[in-house]
Amino acid sequence: MTMIDERLASLVKAGGRADARPEWNVRPLGALRIGGEGFAFHETTGAMFTLSATAAELVGLLRSGANREQLIDALCRRCRIARSVAARDTGRFLAMLRREGLLADHADQKPDSQDRTLTASCP
Repeated sequence: MTMIDERLASLVKAGGRADARPEWNVRPLGALRIGGEGFAFHETTGAMFTLSATAAELVGLLRSGANREQLIDALCRRCRIARSVAARDTGRFLAMLRREGLLADHADQKPDSQDRTLTASCP
């Protein structure tokens, strides 16, 4: 675990419950290797991504077991934006992860990279 992952894990533990069932299946995120300059490579699929520093932080929080509310809180703090804006942006980010097959809604579901039902539109 890197220093950043340890810091993120401590943030999640401060606001999370150890006995809570995970909100998502984040196992596919474990194979996502994030390098410098925001480049990410998924070891299993070979897919390549570019992540902003904020997106990389949210991925780290997800890996540490954060729930939706914790992601929204982190985005509010990091970007100093209204909670409603952070909630909208978090939803869009989670939908993108689902479309890419990196996240499923429940721990017992397998991610489906062909699922294109969750879309976000820009104003």
